[in-house]
Amino acid sequence: MAAQAGEVSPKTDRAAHHGLMSRSSTRLRDPQPSVFASLLVPVTLVALAGVVGWILLVTVKWLIVTLLFAIGIALVIVPIAAGSRIVGPAVGEIRRRRIGQLVTAVLLGVAFIVLGVVVSHHGWLLIVVPAAVVLIARGVGKVSERRAANR
Repeated sequence: MAAQAGEVSPKTDRAAHHGLMSRSSTRLRDPQPSVFASLLVPVTLVALAGVVGWILLVTVKWLIVTLLFAIGIALVIVPIAAGSRIVGPAVGEIRRRRIGQLVTAVLLGVAFIVLGVVVSHHGWLLIVVPAAVVLIARGVGKVSERRAANR
């Protein structure tokens, strides 16, 4: 049945009741981007930096461990193998000083090897030890400045 003149069809009546906006398919958008969209790029960049940092730490760690072992072994073997040639015919105080230097080199080599083992098991030391050295150096510098200022 067709609607007669003067009668209101149910479609027109509903539009009149709810207003013209009910037919519009556009909705009001929030001017702020969603939380997910806001966090996507920073989270991705932090994750990427973490992966790159981990790869660098592992690479640098094994490079440093290899160097520590190589230098440590060299500092142990060379003084032992060439000790008699290094000390030579020296006598007295010179001989004791050369032997002391050889013992120091061997002990330093053993310390490098031990340090290589420790760093291979605890890579975080590569970050903590240099940071501690910098902080200690700054602390010593400030103490020296205070002593000089108090004089």
